[in-house]
Amino acid sequence: MALNIKNTIRVNLPHNQVWEVLKNFGDLDKYAPTIMSSPILNDKNSGVGSIRKCIFFNDSDMTEEITEFQEGRGYKIKITEHQMPFVSDNFEEIYVERIDDNTSEINMLVNFDMSGGPLGWLVGSFMLKPMMSSVTMKIIKGLAYYAKTGNEISDKLPEKGELKFIQ
Repeated sequence: MALNIKNTIRVNLPHNQVWEVLKNFGDLDKYAPTIMSSPILNDKNSGVGSIRKCIFFNDSDMTEEITEFQEGRGYKIKITEHQMPFVSDNFEEIYVERIDDNTSEINMLVNFDMSGGPLGWLVGSFMLKPMMSSVTMKIIKGLAYYAKTGNEISDKLPEKGELKFIQ
């Protein structure tokens, strides 16, 4: 059973300012408040075939690989190793779109297939989906904040006043 999440924010930032941060696949830990480190595991920091290991603040981890890459826009990621119960297949997509010279839209989509029959569906629908929706929103807000300020995020987002450029 497939579950899907999509989160979008509009930011008062030029498209290229967001893209300059997003294109560096190994820099996730600089703007994702749930990620302690995100080292690249091969010799590619960007583009198809780039692989990173996401190490969370709770010491769990997952490995991700870029499977599709659109220069100036975004990429699709396959999670190749993870510790999520009942998740049999997981893809993420993150991209930035230009609205005008000073405004962009950041989108993050997550698609995951659940195994385990009705129990897997319950876990996915009532636990995993809300948690992943919250995490993806924090990631795109963190991306916007880091792109605007250059200030890295630790384990939580800045106060709302510092995020007022997000519409």
